[in-house]
Amino acid sequence: MTKCKVLIIGAGAVGLSIAAKISENADVSVVCRKRHSDSIAKNGLLMDGIWGEKTVCNINCITEKNPAKNDDYDFIFLTSKSTDTEKLCDEYKGLMSGKPVVSIQNGIGNEEIISGFTDIVLGATITTNFQATGDGRVNVNSESGSMKIGFFPDDSLINYNANEILDNIIEILTKSGIPVEKSSNIKSAIWEKSLLNIAVNPLTAILSVNTGELLDENLKEIVSEIIYEAFEVIKAEKISVKWNDAEDYLSYLFEYLLPAFYTSYTSMYQDLKLNRMTEIDFINGAIVKRGKDHGIITPYNSFVSGLVRYKQKKS
Repeated sequence: MTKCKVLIIGAGAVGLSIAAKISENADVSVVCRKRHSDSIAKNGLLMDGIWGEKTVCNINCITEKNPAKNDDYDFIFLTSKSTDTEKLCDEYKGLMSGKPVVSIQNGIGNEEIISGFTDIVLGATITTNFQATGDGRVNVNSESGSMKIGFFPDDSLINYNANEILDNIIEILTKSGIPVEKSSNIKSAIWEKSLLNIAVNPLTAILSVNTGELLDENLKEIVSEIIYEAFEVIKAEKISVKWNDAEDYLSYLFEYLLPAFYTSYTSMYQDLKLNRMTEIDFINGAIVKRGKDHGIITPYNSFVSGLVRYKQKKS
């Protein structure tokens, strides 16, 4: 039986980890940095951590822009930073047009960008901590739940064989050992996942601390104010999330999520440490922007966004 052809665009820690995990069940190509592709060609793709330890030698790495037009993929994962979404979509629009494209990214607004390049847009959330520990080497160190995946913004406007497309993607992920759930309202799931990033990313990056440090009483108050503002925006956007209110979410955050990721360092922390652009404009910056659209004042989110941008500029 012919394996599905999968392209992963923007393959850093997340994309390379998924590539390694699904490689036995799909024909996988990745668009990645040259340093990764050179190492993978020489040593294979190395993965360790809670997803298992393995060396994968059957990954096709693409470093040049616009691969041959006859490359035909069954579906595409976009795993880049949100700051690169529009640029990558434009570079690979010939491959994306008419194909299912799944965004597995942090932040709010990526799916809307992708919808300008294909009419088959899926979103996905994953609460797993990935790290690139070297060239062509990744580590998966914590996981707090299943991946969720579904058509964006939801299933209501789908007018083609959506179930077959989604079932094929889920089958590959499941066979590969990645826990995954089908979502009929992925837009809500994306906002639910983004709440964790909104709560923890900016402060861990600004203070250079791990996630667990946010359980300090002095920081919990700031985290709480950030989340109160986010819930005001969620209400104005008419987004349905599974928590009744901000207090309900904060209980979940402080009692379950932060302990689960206690020793983990956020991607935003890693970005500033490595002098890279952060995704602040798609996380807390998105709360500020959408707050302004609705006339909602978001001083805490605005403040931490400004501090991250300042550190980003100075790094």
